[in-house]
Order: sequence, then structure tokens, then C-alpha cells
Amino acid sequence: CLEHNPGCCPGCAAGRPPQDASARTDIRDCSVDPPYLPPTAINTTVQLTALRDIMRAHRVHAYIVPSTDAHMSEYIAERDSRLGWLTGFTGSAGTGVVTQDKAALWTDSRYWTQAERQLDCNWELTPTPLWAVPPHPASFPSLFVDELRLSAAA
Repeated sequence: CLEHNPGCCPGCAAGRPPQDASARTDIRDCSVDPPYLPPTAINTTVQLTALRDIMRAHRVHAYIVPSTDAHMSEYIAERDSRLGWLTGFTGSAGTGVVTQDKAALWTDSRYWTQAERQLDCNWELTPTPLWAVPPHPASFPSLFVDELRLSAAA
């Protein structure tokens, strides 16, 4: 692209220098068509479709999935890894929120690169300061409708 049109480089319009393509192969890039996913990303389309069908049947607008287990332990057994199953993200701190048309993961800076390597483009990664994980539902306004019916994994 740069050989034919020097102005088309991603990031250049934003004043950032061009990125070496090889430096981008370990994280997802959802801004290109088709999206680029590294081999470490997990396709979550089936999981999200199943969850959304259940949410629709129970008239739930949003489903919150913490990375903790039912006892709020941060370090959990594999069988309790609901967030990992749903998102593909295996970090020990994060919160997922799913609505009928969006899915987002909140995690702190320790896990941003890991999340970019493991999430597919069904998920919006929302970086959160370390002190704000897990985020409070009030920090999810862009995902929610006016009247909410929430459900959370226990």
C-alpha cells in the first residue's frame, strides 16, 4: 500500500509512525477487513449465540461475568472459568458484559496485551485502571439500554 499511496498507512493520519507489520502479528486487529486474529485468539461466536438465546428467553438485557468463582476467589479452578469459556481470556482479573448486540471485557493494564492476543473481534476490550477492577455496572453505560434487567454469573 505504501509503495502506491504513501498516505494510506494505518496510524499515519493520526500522527503515529507506521507500524512494522511483523510487530502486529501477536495481537488482534479488528479494524481491517477481514479482521486479523492471532492463532491464540478463540472464536467465541458459538458461546455468545448460546448465551444471547438464553438471555432473550429470560428477557435479560445484560449478563455480567466476573473472572472470580462463586466464592469471589481470584485464582480459580479450571471448571469455574466462566469468563475464560465465554471470552477466551484466561487472565485472573477481568469482567465480561454481554448484551444482545455487544460484548465487552474490562481488565486492568497487567492483562491488556494478553486480552488482545486471546479475544476475537466479537469482544470490545475496555482497559480499566488497576484500582477499578472489577468495574461497577455504572461504568457500562455504552452497553445498556434505558431499562435494564441484569443477570450475573454466580
